[in-house]
Amino acid sequence: MSASEGTSDSRARCRTVTLLAIPSMARLAQRVEAIGQGKFALAPLQFETFDDGTPNASFDVATVYNKDVVFLCDYDITTLGAQWVGTLAVIYSLPRYGCRSLMVVMPFFPVGTMERVSSEGEVATAMTFARMLSATPLTTRGPSNFMFFDIHALQSRFYFSDQVLPHLVSAIPLLATELDKLEAEGHNVALAFPDDGAKKRFLNEFQREGAERCPIIVCSKTRVAGNKRELKITEGLEDVAGKHIVIVDDLVQSGGTMMTCKDLLLREGAAGVSGYTTHGVFPKESWRKFLSCNNERPWRHFWVTDSIPQMARVLETAGPPFVVLSLALPIVQHFKRFYE
Repeated sequence: MSASEGTSDSRARCRTVTLLAIPSMARLAQRVEAIGQGKFALAPLQFETFDDGTPNASFDVATVYNKDVVFLCDYDITTLGAQWVGTLAVIYSLPRYGCRSLMVVMPFFPVGTMERVSSEGEVATAMTFARMLSATPLTTRGPSNFMFFDIHALQSRFYFSDQVLPHLVSAIPLLATELDKLEAEGHNVALAFPDDGAKKRFLNEFQREGAERCPIIVCSKTRVAGNKRELKITEGLEDVAGKHIVIVDDLVQSGGTMMTCKDLLLREGAAGVSGYTTHGVFPKESWRKFLSCNNERPWRHFWVTDSIPQMARVLETAGPPFVVLSLALPIVQHFKRFYE
């Protein structure tokens, strides 16, 4: 490495990064700034609406020009409504105002489950959303970057144009820390996946975290009669009895499959069952069926991240079994790995 290259790397490590966030992501932004220990400087962002409901957003150009910028935002149409247009407008404007580089942290890619079509006439909204984000202008250092956590379909990476660079990050390290705590308390832990797809998505992540020591159990829906399908344990049945089993999936909507999987494992002799999801969507207050007070044999724990901030705030006060894990640390860690 030349002296000039070494000096450039040193400057990159010392450079302060501007941190912007829409209001719903303010708490996560504060945690990122604290964990960054001086690396990030949270700057004000006006994110309001005019009287007619259209977006009214602005920021201090001095905090952006020739700066590395991290923008925390989320895609929650139910809460944001027309303000989502404001979010997109801010994303597009940051490179135009001369930022050196841009990392947009959008933890939840909401249309990830609609990444393909199975019949004519269906719309692959994941492709449409990727096109919208791909229209982000280049920064002075090149393509803008987008960070997503545990995206449902890895092939969605290739829906983006060459003008942006998607970063597919996993929150599994947060769960791995919780598994270490359980084992330190004397629990005999096993991992369960509610379908083969979840196993394919996450098994490599657990291996990277050294959690391959845990027995693996897979539940799958199998055809039993006619068109009827029933959830059965298709792998690792011998590892169920006496174990504290943690069911893992990328997102939970109604939670029906998770609940059925839990009950099945308990019937087969599991000592207890916990659950984990990166994205707790829980439409129509479906999270209520997970509450300990609503279950004869309750979940030991149910971990969820703050990828969807409005739901995270609900679950923080909902009571057992919910435990909300912050994405702040993995955001900081990934940023440092990429830029330094």
